[in-house]
Amino acid sequence: MARALEAYRAKRDFARTPEPGAATRRSGKQLTFVVQKHAARRLHYDLRLEWRGVLKSWAVTSEPLQDPAIKRLAVEVEDHPFRYGTFAGTIPQGQYGAGTVEIWDHGVWAPVNRQTVDEDLAAGHLKFVLLGQRMRGGFALIRMKPKPNERNPGRNWLPLKEGDAEAVGGAATSPKPRPEAASPPSSRRRGGASCRCGQCAEGHASGRPASQPARCGPRVPQRSRRPAAPIPAKRASKPPPTAAQFTAVVPLGWRCARSPRCPGPPGSANR
Repeated sequence: MARALEAYRAKRDFARTPEPGAATRRSGKQLTFVVQKHAARRLHYDLRLEWRGVLKSWAVTSEPLQDPAIKRLAVEVEDHPFRYGTFAGTIPQGQYGAGTVEIWDHGVWAPVNRQTVDEDLAAGHLKFVLLGQRMRGGFALIRMKPKPNERNPGRNWLPLKEGDAEAVGGAATSPKPRPEAASPPSSRRRGGASCRCGQCAEGHASGRPASQPARCGPRVPQRSRRPAAPIPAKRASKPPPTAAQFTAVVPLGWRCARSPRCPGPPGSANR
């Protein structure tokens, strides 16, 4: 493992730089990762994955995202010591990577197959899961095929975000909305009313023949009419009392002076 940090040690003067020394450690069951924002000559983000006591490192050209549709270029750089995962500070001018380093994200990571990480890195296809503050879910590192006259042949990688539940953006896995039936075009009139004639776009779209008389204009809402209450039936008028009924109430000899229709007592004249 000490040989893995030879390139890191050769590029730095630890008497002048505050960066940690080239020391390794034995990795445990839980592997850590860190993304450091490095404002050097050109701003970039360093992705570092703990493996076999060191941090496997890639310099990502732009801020890593959770959108599977957006791709970044990651250049493989030398392995860094494990203690570099907590480093934040300023590398002085004249030193390798001079500029400000700050921790952008950190957490734990797990390869899809821990038994084949070395083979996957050699083959240029590593799939893993990140559990950080910003970067979460499944990811993959794919080595790009070298191009003629390439500056870093075999060191250019493509970090990809899997389209899982943690993804955001257009390529994220999410339930698709159900398609809605397209509504026919409508001609608008004053007050937001819809034209109901047969000569406009709405009339043709609804199948109404254009020969119908035009009824353009605002649609006036009709008042709701309550059903009329039933008219109670008139009571049948009672017939005037007969002479027999009258004499049963009025003593004989009395005359009804108020009603000219009163027949009076039998044998009497109602004047």
